[in-house]
Amino acid sequence: MKTFDQFLNEAGSAWSGVVITEGEGKLTKIFARYQSQEMSGWTHQKYHMTIAMGPLPKELKDQEGETIELTVNAVGWNDKALAVRVSGPTTQSIERKVAHITLGYPPRGGKGGWYADDITNWQSIADFKVKGKLQEGGL
Repeated sequence: MKTFDQFLNEAGSAWSGVVITEGEGKLTKIFARYQSQEMSGWTHQKYHMTIAMGPLPKELKDQEGETIELTVNAVGWNDKALAVRVSGPTTQSIERKVAHITLGYPPRGGKGGWYADDITNWQSIADFKVKGKLQEGGL
């Protein structure tokens, strides 16, 4: 049986983004704070910022595999997602409404980073940096 990553690699790039490799601890602390207060039972996912549901845009193709630094500057939520808003050199190329890293989702009715696209309640936080690898394929 094929893994999901094998399927994506054979089918072509079904996803592209920045997979966070440095700074996950700070993101997990934010998730834990909200989980203990308002979002009991929510789960988190592998931290990443989606650029496109498909291959990297042409202007980013030559940077695949490079480390990208993102600035986390706000936290936001709705009933289906908790996320942090980010800015950085690749965020102008995203297909999303707001560049973000989804931190978690509820046990029912969530588990899709796209739910964070509908967040309108963003609260500024002290900026901090995270880093990740620019890639396409799968998480």
